[in-house]
Amino acid sequence: MSCPDKVRGITGSSLTDLEITPFLDMASAVLEGLSEKTATLSSTVVDNATTYLAAHFLSTSPVGDDAKQVRREAITSEYSVEYLTPFNMGQGILATQYGQAANMLLGGCLVEMDKVPVSFNVIGSIE
Repeated sequence: MSCPDKVRGITGSSLTDLEITPFLDMASAVLEGLSEKTATLSSTVVDNATTYLAAHFLSTSPVGDDAKQVRREAITSEYSVEYLTPFNMGQGILATQYGQAANMLLGGCLVEMDKVPVSFNVIGSIE
């Protein structure tokens, strides 16, 4: 079973169990929505996917700043800027190494969840 200790272990976070639990709950809720996919996977794979997805959510939130790295960017030869980043590598689930790992464990289905189709519904008529 996924636990705060595992999330701390992969992120290096020093947050308490109480602070990490909401991220584990959110990851579990997302995976419940993928029950068709996760039903065919071992409990070890689902547990690891939950842990990495929780780490992704943690590292992309302000609460998870201690799991982020400092990035430095030179603006000119005289100035540079430093900021915290969750290992930004892409967009959505692919934005962190943790999201990439969770996506890989689940066969790429998390990337598909990021692709929400847009639809427009018109009620009535235009006169």
